[in-house]
Amino acid sequence: MRRVPIRRLMVLAVAAAAAGVVAYVGLSGRSSPPPGPPVSVSRPFLEVFGKAGDEVRVTPNAGLWRARDGGSFDVRYSWLECDLEGKRCSALTGPRTRAIVPPQEPKIVTLRGVVTATNGAGSTSVTTRDFAYDMAGQLFAASALRSLRRHPQYGPDQLRAWYGLRSGQNGAGQTIVIPAAGRQHGLRDAVDHFDAHYGLPRTCRTPESSDCFQLVVSNAGQRPSDLSRNDETEADVEWAHAVAPGAKIVVLQFDFDHIGSLLDKVGALGRAGRASVVSDSWCAPCTGYHAFGREVVYPHITAACHLPHLVCVQASGDRGSPGATPSNSPYVLAVGGTTFKASPEDATRSEVPWRRSGLGDTDLPIPRPAWQRHVYGGCSHAGGVFSCAKRAVPDVSATAANVPVFRPTRTGFDWSYFHGTSLSAPLWAGLIALTDQALQRDGRPPVGIDELHEVLYRGSVAAGLDDIPPSGWDWATGLGSPRAGIVGALTRAIERYRRQH
Repeated sequence: MRRVPIRRLMVLAVAAAAAGVVAYVGLSGRSSPPPGPPVSVSRPFLEVFGKAGDEVRVTPNAGLWRARDGGSFDVRYSWLECDLEGKRCSALTGPRTRAIVPPQEPKIVTLRGVVTATNGAGSTSVTTRDFAYDMAGQLFAASALRSLRRHPQYGPDQLRAWYGLRSGQNGAGQTIVIPAAGRQHGLRDAVDHFDAHYGLPRTCRTPESSDCFQLVVSNAGQRPSDLSRNDETEADVEWAHAVAPGAKIVVLQFDFDHIGSLLDKVGALGRAGRASVVSDSWCAPCTGYHAFGREVVYPHITAACHLPHLVCVQASGDRGSPGATPSNSPYVLAVGGTTFKASPEDATRSEVPWRRSGLGDTDLPIPRPAWQRHVYGGCSHAGGVFSCAKRAVPDVSATAANVPVFRPTRTGFDWSYFHGTSLSAPLWAGLIALTDQALQRDGRPPVGIDELHEVLYRGSVAAGLDDIPPSGWDWATGLGSPRAGIVGALTRAIERYRRQH
């Protein structure tokens, strides 16, 4: 065997090792790219989630990305608000989380989430597709945008702005009574969620609590059954509270068989000075039962609501003519309905009559009060001809459609959209509570129903009412709907009337 010198073997070994290093470097260079920012694998999208469906989040989460070098990276979120066409975008200030509750806006806008992944080599951002949300902060898929343009929803901020209300006008020190047919379940939880969504004071858990409002639920007469429950109580409470967020609200549960006991309780609260305004929208047992209306309902309303410093607000009905009994009692403020014109680029611009509100006298007519005799000459309208000798409804009106209500369902809770003069009534109740607050600051007692009718029908509050055509009193909207300045106009009118009498 031929011997190879040791020196030569060492040289060959070094050369082989060097070649191996070169081969390794070449192979590793081909399989490991140079460091770079994270790469998006797919485009994220937005989805509605949460038990109430009023939150939106970016999906998917971190699985959307990969890093070129296999290293780690951070993911952060931001949000863009754009116009209806998805253009003219600006950053939403505040939320930097994967999920948000969209804020209220003065118009319908589109929403985009922005996901940014960052590592040592840089950052990459990806934007979601559009999602729409309306003036009430409610979410809609882009496919629903066409319908949303025709039927925009409105939230508390829009209505308070329409009424020209300031932060100090909150109803503090006032009490609104809301009768509720049947036993209420989940009312407090529903109202709390509504309040959290809109940034309103939540219900107080103890009498000593602060930054909250008192919601008291009690019975009028014997404990009511579940069978008589209607679906309007949450709307009544939430929207009276939206207008007068500092007012105490007392919910009186009752059965329709015990309306007398309900009205007796209302009268007792009014006479004791423990309530100054009542929001009523019940009428079911009165229609078609004339003897019950004449013998029970009207006498009890007279005793309960014809007080010097109490106003009972009554919905005028949702079925057109005739109006709903007992809204034509001379001792209640009958409230009809309006709607805002659909103007998604500039909400709450103008109102039109809601044609299903009570028109004229009811199926149980009563004589026309003196304060209403001079408001118009003819007595005909699209629904028929009525005697000028009968009390006509409504007295005034307010929006009766297109607001969200959060309330219990059979399986939990959900948002729904409310329509009817049962919305108009608590809105007026809230405004009267604000008027009572202003009077109290001046050392004066709350408004009474007699003086309220007098100043309204004399035109003393015209500066605070949107006189929807035809001008003056009309069958659909009465003397008009509240607009900016309503609380000041009503307060000044009551003070002038009291000085003159």
